[in-house]
Amino acid sequence: MAVYNMPPWLSVRVSPQTSGLINLQQMLIRQVNDVVENPKSLEDAPHKVIYHELLNKEAYKSGKLPERGSLYEEAQTLIFAGTDTTGNTLMVGTFYMLENESLVKRLKEELREHWPDLDKTPRYEDLQKLPFLVSAFVCSDVIVVDLERRPSSKNAYALPLV
Repeated sequence: MAVYNMPPWLSVRVSPQTSGLINLQQMLIRQVNDVVENPKSLEDAPHKVIYHELLNKEAYKSGKLPERGSLYEEAQTLIFAGTDTTGNTLMVGTFYMLENESLVKRLKEELREHWPDLDKTPRYEDLQKLPFLVSAFVCSDVIVVDLERRPSSKNAYALPLV
């Protein structure tokens, strides 16, 4: 589609329905540029993110870091693949959970006990401590990525989700 070959500002002007995608692409480009130009910025991250491993020379057989364009493509692939699969999994899981009254009751009880003030948003770390919520909605805290896209898992790393 020609709109993707235009400057971002023009793409959004010509085809407003692409603005979400264009904005996401621009955000990922800024993110990649930031970590490439200042890898030490990752030290300020509250937890490991995908760029910690993508910028780890030891993870690559060649010992060389990927080019900026490759990092951008990896980031885009992870966002799109992760968003669709996670969204579908949560939607189907929620549907089936809502079909089972005893599961809904159990989840509500756990949430009410640990989240008494609904006006105060709970912290992610606190929600992680709720056993039924975690078992119902969290499959894993990590994704496994083979940085060289080989069938072998010799160079696979477990990475926290970002």
